[in-house]
Amino acid sequence: MTEPGAAVGPGTGVGGALVEAMDSSGLRCFYSAADSAPGSENIKRDALDFHRVTRELFRQTAIIPFRFPTTVESRAQAEAYIGDHAEAFHSALREFRDKVQIDLRIRLSEAATETKAGSGAEHLAARARQMQTTLDAL
Repeated sequence: MTEPGAAVGPGTGVGGALVEAMDSSGLRCFYSAADSAPGSENIKRDALDFHRVTRELFRQTAIIPFRFPTTVESRAQAEAYIGDHAEAFHSALREFRDKVQIDLRIRLSEAATETKAGSGAEHLAARARQMQTTLDAL
């Protein structure tokens, strides 16, 4: 979901389907028509395709991505959903317009992740403390 006219979608999306744009309620929604919901045999490939499309749109403009997989029965159902939530979408796009997103992955060394905890809860609490110590050091 973007502001209208703000982005051009990549040519293909999930499963190689054409990425199309639909303008509704002052918003632009990018989608691909599919015969059915994504199947489990191709779910990883489809998720990577979805991520690629989302990433390409994000390079161009502020977006509100839907969760993968999000399916609707028809274009009319999608337009109704957009219309029902248009005010919130517009507000979010205004808020995110000049923001950036940073993904940070922290990989602890093997020594840092070893715990002497006996139970699962103790193990998770020890991991949480280790992660907090690492974050505090940043």
